[in-house]
Amino acid sequence: MKKTAIITITMIFSAFAQTQDWAARSGFQLLNISSGAKLTAMGSAGAAVPANFSVYSNPANYGIFNQYRLSFEHLWKIKYSDLNVNRFEIFMPVKNAFMAFSMQNHRVDDIYIRDIFPENPPSSDDLSSVWQFSEFSYTIGLHRNKHFDWGISLGFAFDKFIDEIAYAFVMNGGFLWKIADENLRLGLAFNNFGATTPMINESGEKWGGGEKLPTSIKAGALYFWKIKSLDFCVAGDILYWHLYDPNDSKIKDAHKRLQFPLGFEFSPSNWLDLRVGKTIIADYNVVNFGFALDAQYVNLDFTAAVNKYETSVEWEFLAGVSVNFGTAKKSEIKVKKPLEINPKENLAPSRDAEEETETKKIEEEIGESEKVLENIDAETKSQKIVEPAEEETDLF
Repeated sequence: MKKTAIITITMIFSAFAQTQDWAARSGFQLLNISSGAKLTAMGSAGAAVPANFSVYSNPANYGIFNQYRLSFEHLWKIKYSDLNVNRFEIFMPVKNAFMAFSMQNHRVDDIYIRDIFPENPPSSDDLSSVWQFSEFSYTIGLHRNKHFDWGISLGFAFDKFIDEIAYAFVMNGGFLWKIADENLRLGLAFNNFGATTPMINESGEKWGGGEKLPTSIKAGALYFWKIKSLDFCVAGDILYWHLYDPNDSKIKDAHKRLQFPLGFEFSPSNWLDLRVGKTIIADYNVVNFGFALDAQYVNLDFTAAVNKYETSVEWEFLAGVSVNFGTAKKSEIKVKKPLEINPKENLAPSRDAEEETETKKIEEEIGESEKVLENIDAETKSQKIVEPAEEETDLF
């Protein structure tokens, strides 16, 4: 079996090997990059963008959807084929509320332990191990009115490497405002509030102590407009995220923790969406792009991300499928304009129209009755004229 040492994992567990204080911080850093296919294609700008797996960006964005749906996504890398990332989600609207159950799983089947512990590698003959990070979240939210939604999620996550495991409870929440006939949406979200347990091995021994999760706060906007039959939207966020390595001088300055995700979507037809995005002030992100095929009940998303780590360029791909039960996707994500009805062509007659129709019928009946009376009157008069003439004839 091919054995690979992933850059991110190697860096994390190199720190793990150097100090027990970093023991429970390892895989939980992946909570900062858990956006789905659509948001990844749009540079991870997700504060106000409705998408599958919004629990990892802004749970309030689920309020845009009005249908039941099942979603699945898979991520794979060309260079590091042993890394598997899968996500699954069930979404359910309930009158003026909504709920969702989401899960994600990151797994590396083979890691060179010798690469991670170069100074003191384990004595085992098998120098490879499995690493896994998983999270399960439950989201609830409410439509406060047609302009305001809010959502909150509670999750449970664990990070396992070799025979060590750590646990954490994770909380995400957010708000979404829809203004200007829903052409403009504003979002505010906080992600990954909580703390981890220490790493615990099979014997019950603890490594290090519990740590705070990599919390992030974001505010963003999405603007939608239409030119003839073409749909456009642009989205951008201001993202502040916190890292926990006190020995890294780079992250001590708050302005270096800021990022600006920016994304653009163009829909040339009702069934095709084209996307491109980039995270500004993120040296590792080169560009992201993708497309979506939208049908009434099935939606397909595909995204490619190009990242650069030191001197190597890494491609990663995300593919997702959603099965929808209800209205078409476009009625959720695009602005739904009110139906314009011509009063003259109104298919449901008003009360005045019904009265006018009834009045015409009565007038027609009266007109027919008058004609009958006129005919009877004319016949009666003709008879009166003929009868006297006959009587005069008989007298002579």
